[in-house]
Amino acid sequence: MELHDDQLELFSPGKIFRFPGFTLASSMRNVAGFSYYPMEDQWLFVPYSVFKVKRFKDQVITLGAMDNVDDADSSTTTDDDSQDADSTDNDE
Repeated sequence: MELHDDQLELFSPGKIFRFPGFTLASSMRNVAGFSYYPMEDQWLFVPYSVFKVKRFKDQVITLGAMDNVDDADSSTTTDDDSQDADSTDNDE
């Protein structure tokens, strides 16, 4: 897949961002040596995992996963489902 210029700007080195859905890293490169389960050849990242662009060269984007456990505070979590951004209560 080739990215357009406007998409390439999103991946400048040092940029930090989140993927909103589950993200899967596959075995395009051998990651078994880094895995808790060496026989598996994929990593699954939970929604809103944080990544930093390490480098970008020849249409290859290298990302580093960042620890964001401490990022889950009261501003990002709620016990009240009415605060959900996808709420459609006003559509009736």
